[in-house]
Amino acid sequence: MALWLDTLEMGRGPNGWMTGFYRASEAIFKRPPAELTEDEFLRLVAVLIAPANYDLRGEDMALDDRVERIKRLVAAQCAPMDRGDVWLEGCR
Repeated sequence: MALWLDTLEMGRGPNGWMTGFYRASEAIFKRPPAELTEDEFLRLVAVLIAPANYDLRGEDMALDDRVERIKRLVAAQCAPMDRGDVWLEGCR
């Protein structure tokens, strides 16, 4: 696994703040990233932009919205408004 993935801030988990994509996957979903569903994987991807703003531990409508935007982006159903559109406003 790429070393930089171990340093990513991933938000709060069951035992406090989580660092590392793989560790977050294990802590939240009890499985490694390769075994996650698409939605589970995208939830982890979605928090990367602002881990303190989203809650992987439970229901989070803002996180659900971000996951849906990412899904539309990946399916080529939308595009960011410009290179600065990290929140994917162009995919609302």
